[in-house]
Amino acid sequence: GDARIEGTVNSLVVVDGTATVTGATVEGIAIINGTLDLGAGTTVLGDIGQLNSEVIQAQGVEVGGSVSVPPLLGCAGGRLLTSSEAL
Repeated sequence: GDARIEGTVNSLVVVDGTATVTGATVEGIAIINGTLDLGAGTTVLGDIGQLNSEVIQAQGVEVGGSVSVPPLLGCAGGRLLTSSEAL
């Protein structure tokens, strides 16, 4: 489904939907088969993991980690988990 995020979020996971994040602080994001729209005033402290997805960043959006296509299993404690970390 779709989500609109404002404020502070630890982990955001989106599957088959759109997340619109505006003026928010998010620790980590995983998006699969969807769209992530990072609006003005948004800060992502960690990584954005995406698979078959579009990541749109407004000017001035801060991403502390990387935007990548890792073998994702999900988010935990504001960090994306890869298959090797989850085992």
